Amino acid sequence: MSRLLIIGCGGVAQVAIRKCCQNSEVFTEIMIASRTKSKCDDLKAKLEGKTSTKIETAKVDADNVEELKELISAYKPDAVLNVALPYQDLTIMDACLACGVDYIDTANYECEDTEDPKWRAIYEKRCKELGFTAYFDYSWQWAYQEKFKEAGLTAILGSGFDPGVTSVYSAYALKHYFDEIHTIDILDCNGGDHGYPFATNFNPEINLREVSANGSYWTDGHWVETKPMEWRAQYNFDQVGEKDMYLLHHEEIESIAKNIPGIKRIRFFMTFGQSYLTHMKCLEDVGMLRTENSFTRRRMRYWKRCSWRTSRGFFHPQRNLPTRVFATAIFTMRISSGKGIISAAFWILSLPDMEIRNSISPGRCSGGRGRNSCGPRPSCRRF
Repeated sequence: MSRLLIIGCGGVAQVAIRKCCQNSEVFTEIMIASRTKSKCDDLKAKLEGKTSTKIETAKVDADNVEELKELISAYKPDAVLNVALPYQDLTIMDACLACGVDYIDTANYECEDTEDPKWRAIYEKRCKELGFTAYFDYSWQWAYQEKFKEAGLTAILGSGFDPGVTSVYSAYALKHYFDEIHTIDILDCNGGDHGYPFATNFNPEINLREVSANGSYWTDGHWVETKPMEWRAQYNFDQVGEKDMYLLHHEEIESIAKNIPGIKRIRFFMTFGQSYLTHMKCLEDVGMLRTENSFTRRRMRYWKRCSWRTSRGFFHPQRNLPTRVFATAIFTMRISSGKGIISAAFWILSLPDMEIRNSISPGRCSGGRGRNSCGPRPSCRRF
């Protein structure tokens, strides 16, 4: 039996909430809290009668530590699940520390205002010392290690699909199958076609910032950085077929490099279709992917909200995300060691429906049908 406070009610959050409601013996009570309470109420109405989990809702500004503390103190959860934006990780962690509650999230901290002088100074120092320029990294949250330890609290970071499942599989492989692991390639394939010309498979702003940034990988104890979408490879995914995939920077590279002793190389690849890349290039050309001023960020937020309302173009939680979590997502990890190479494909499949599954329209994750690259083709590597 547990009492869980879930902060966020977007596409990722709604999938997580449904999964909690499918496990009512574990999650006996939940509270859904978001800046827009009506979204929480709508989801509660869809789930009631299909689960024995008791559901409450609340309004909260996840950027406001005092509001968060007031809500946590009033609800008294066993843990807080943060499925809001990565920008809000630190404020929610501060509130959990103040209230003595365990913390869980699915993505590491990223600063929204990349021109903030305090953040910028630390960021530029890290770029010089470590050699990668991604806006997101674990250093800000790892700095809370001693605070949580002294308070007798647990903070589980990156507990989603990737990072999350990928990290668990890596640790499990090392513990049960290998004496040493030398290389890990994580291949994230979005299978199928949702029928829309363009849609991201999680928050549009975060997704586009991640994909349009420089790629990087870990090798022989240091980072090597690449230009955005510079490395293209092809891989024949079981039951999906051959897909183009591109090397990206991803947070579990950082955590796996820290926690898998003797690792020599870690890379992360994700598949993208031609339609997605063409639309992203267009957005980049008109300045919609810039992060260096508040006007651009406000414009991006407004544009995102408009796209959400139309349910076309960007992100539709009932058409895109559930497929990624329940049906067609494939995670393939190639691990090599002194004993040879293992290639394993892991499917994330739906739990028994419990009629909750019926409230989700099965769609497809982002990825177009075309295979030709827009503009000059990057170098292609076949696995």
